[in-house]
Amino acid sequence: VEDFVEALFLDESIVYLKISWKGQIITEKNRSGFILEKIESDVSQSNLNNSDLIAKSVDINYKENIIAKLLIVMSREAVKKQTIFQVYGTIALLALIIVAIWITSIFITRRYISVPLLKLQESASHIANGDLDTFVDKSSTDEIGMLAQNLDGMRGSIKRLFTELNESKIKIEDYSRTLEEKVKIRTKELARSVDELKALGEISKTVSSTLDVENVLTNIVQHAVQLSGADTGTIYEFDDNSQTFVPRINIGMNENMINALSESKLRVGDNTVIGQAALHKLPQQIPDLKNISNYPVSSVIEEGFRALLALPLLRKDRLIGGLIVRRKDPGEFPTSVVEMLQTFAAQSVVAIHNAQLFSEIEEKGKELELSLIHISEPT
Repeated sequence: VEDFVEALFLDESIVYLKISWKGQIITEKNRSGFILEKIESDVSQSNLNNSDLIAKSVDINYKENIIAKLLIVMSREAVKKQTIFQVYGTIALLALIIVAIWITSIFITRRYISVPLLKLQESASHIANGDLDTFVDKSSTDEIGMLAQNLDGMRGSIKRLFTELNESKIKIEDYSRTLEEKVKIRTKELARSVDELKALGEISKTVSSTLDVENVLTNIVQHAVQLSGADTGTIYEFDDNSQTFVPRINIGMNENMINALSESKLRVGDNTVIGQAALHKLPQQIPDLKNISNYPVSSVIEEGFRALLALPLLRKDRLIGGLIVRRKDPGEFPTSVVEMLQTFAAQSVVAIHNAQLFSEIEEKGKELELSLIHISEPT
């Protein structure tokens, strides 16, 4: 019983304790510092409760029999202090818990929400500024990680879209550039065709309006040189007696070269471009004279000419001359130029044939005139 009483007195609010049995006190204890009058078992508890003390009396039962009575007296001030201490302790503990929760929330928010969102915002800013190769952190598996995965997917889609747009732009630029080049080429071709038609019209008009073969051939060679992009041109007339080509019209050449060509005595089948054209009765060209060793006409090489094109002048398979153009820039003459010069060659044949025919008619007229004079003279 005494050990039980000592255990109860560990509570600072208990100031008096008494255990009695049949009016006999078994044990009682009074806390030092408190002055209490003798408390009898019949003292009213209400008298104590109205003072600074609180009293409580309880029965101790054993098998439904009252074997003792316990009286506990507590100090109101001690209870109040203990209560206040407990309240303050509870408040302090609650405040500590709140602070701990707040700090933990800040840590968790910063680590798992704020920092990932800032990184995601930075990546989004880079993407918005055009950096489509920026890194997007997708390591998180929460909602922010899902948002990062969607952002990275959007970045990849935008990058692919820009790649396709750049490819389309390059294709459009290439197509536009190609189309522009084609338009320029076509425009040049049309302009050349117009010039060719004009030249052919002028030549045809000249051929049909005059028998001055020198004027006609000069006109032909001038247009041939101009429209073929050549530097010089010559029309040869084939001499059946000497079987050589005789230069008749020369355009764009100096006197030395004209004299050299007059003395060259070019023949059918020799290694010159006009000789080969006459032999094969087809247009022949030399793209670069530097690739030809021992070209018979040295004056052409000395004057710096590199590319030559020759066309035979044929009248019903009969060779009557040749047309040749020369260029100082190497390279083949285009097919369109060859076809155009073939037309000019045909006009030259017509002009030469008309001149020869007119010459024959003139000679026949003179012979007829002499015959009439001879007949009219008296015998």
